[in-house]
Order: sequence, then structure tokens, then C-alpha cells
Amino acid sequence: MSITIIAFGKLKHNYLQLAVQDYVARIQPFTTIHIKEIQEIKVEEGAKESIILQALHQEAELINRHIPEHSFVIALDLGGKAMDSEQFARYLDVKMASSSTIVFLIGSAHGLHPSIKDKANASITLSPLTFPHTLARVILCEQIYRALKIIHNQPYHK
Repeated sequence: MSITIIAFGKLKHNYLQLAVQDYVARIQPFTTIHIKEIQEIKVEEGAKESIILQALHQEAELINRHIPEHSFVIALDLGGKAMDSEQFARYLDVKMASSSTIVFLIGSAHGLHPSIKDKANASITLSPLTFPHTLARVILCEQIYRALKIIHNQPYHK
């Protein structure tokens, strides 16, 4: 079983890079995790909705190239299912038992194209709050680590 996170852009701030690296290292004893960074399609601030949708369509094409066949795809979306950490752990445990690869999709600053949301097997939200996509990556990694600790009946804090 492996987990892949497909996200847009490189983490520019050192503190975000270090946080993701730390959680990836903590996850590795439980399962393999890969993070694929895709270059975001740049859109000028204040661009028309049609321009943003066109960029999202181009990003969708990029995402589709990186989704392994036969994987269970989970889109992160504000309109997705909300879960607490215990519920997420149970959810992840069930999905890990039935899928060899779980793929989490984190959209760009403009989100995910509707076709990607439709193609995903599931949609979850990290919070009713909106986070920058770079911070969402850190939060997702932390929640995956927390879920794996719960699944393995281990205390979260060392």
C-alpha cells in the first residue's frame, strides 16, 4: 500500500518544506508516501472566470498524467466530507485495505477543475476554513501521520 499526494507548486518557504519532510519521514515506517509537485498554471490576479477555468482545465490534464492506474483518488475540496481525526483514521484504514494506492489531490490556488472532482472516488475537506494550498499539504501530511498512529494503536506524541 502506498500514498501519493499530487499538489501544485513547490514549497517556497523553508519552514513548510521542513514540516512536510518531517511528516513524510514519520509516515515512512507505516507506508510508502510520494509527493508529486506539478507546476501551477499562472493566472493574473483579477482574471476573468473563463481564464481561470481554462487554467484549471490545463491543470486537470497535468493531474491526470500523474494518477496511477487502479488507485483510489481523494480530492481535497471545501465541499468534501468533513471528518475528525478518528473518523479519518478509520476511513484511511478501510481504503488502505481495499486499494494498493491512495492518491490525494490538492488543487492550485484556484482549486480543482470540476472534471477532476467528478473523476475522484471521494472528496474530503480538511476544515471549513480555507488554507493556502501549500499549507494544506502540511496539514494533510500531519493528518495522514496522525491517522496511521491511530490505526496502529500508537500514541501520537512521542
